[in-house]
Amino acid sequence: MQKKLARFLPILLAVLIFFTLVKSAPVQAEDPFYDQQVLILAYQDRDQLADLANRYDVVEVDSETHTLKIFSNQITRDALAVEGFTWTVDQEYTALINTEVKPLFGQTTGIPGYPCYRTVAEIYASADTLAADYPGLVQLLDIGDSWEKTQNPNAGWDMEVLVLGNRNTPSVPKSDAFFMSGIHAREWAPPELNL
Repeated sequence: MQKKLARFLPILLAVLIFFTLVKSAPVQAEDPFYDQQVLILAYQDRDQLADLANRYDVVEVDSETHTLKIFSNQITRDALAVEGFTWTVDQEYTALINTEVKPLFGQTTGIPGYPCYRTVAEIYASADTLAADYPGLVQLLDIGDSWEKTQNPNAGWDMEVLVLGNRNTPSVPKSDAFFMSGIHAREWAPPELNL
């Protein structure tokens, strides 16, 4: 029996090594890891959906499957895990939001790929130009700092109010109008419409 085993042992070993080498391949990530991910979560009822929508950046809800999609970073994922949620990553949507948008051919200003919208810096520069060119009509008021600037004075922006009115004729009654615009990553039109 030992002679048979001794005879087949090298063959068995060769077969095992062969299949190990055939099945082995360098480990490669199928999908790159992105900090910004779109998560798909299940929710139980409308109350839980409302709670999640109040606390997270919900971008899509499917009421038939009781799932929602959330923009997330590591902080969001850690918080959801602590709450006991499980999720899957929407790989296609995640890749899309992490794709670098490049400027159009010849584009020198505006948001890359969207030249009709100014960048935050360009919006502030336009407001500064209006205030400098029309000091009797335009006034800029600093009303505080953005959240990012409160965390790091070298980041973020000042929050400003653009006041329009003829200050050279203070005794002349003027009608009141209030237009509110915010500069936000997914709301590009309001500052363009109101500036």
